[in-house]
Amino acid sequence: MAFLWLGLSFLSSRLPELIKAGGNSLIDVKLFILLFSVFMAGSLLYSLKKYLRFNLFGGIISLIVASLIITSFPNFGYQYAAPFILFVVFVIANKIPSPKWIKKNDLS
Repeated sequence: MAFLWLGLSFLSSRLPELIKAGGNSLIDVKLFILLFSVFMAGSLLYSLKKYLRFNLFGGIISLIVASLIITSFPNFGYQYAAPFILFVVFVIANKIPSPKWIKKNDLS
């Protein structure tokens, strides 16, 4: 999953060049690759959840790392920063109390 996420993130950083060369026919592929790389980052975090601690300190560090990555790569940085952004989301989700029906059901 990590290699797939990195590969898709790298490919999405090269897509503007491919779209210029191929016209607008790759627009759906671009959207798919952008969103699938973020999905794979979430899958990676979910599969590693027993090894990770979703605490406030990790959330702050992840937020700093994500902001540094996004500012360093303004066009495609959020794909590379997706695991760190999702780590912050998981920290928030673990700290805020949820109703029982949300805990039992998949709301994705």
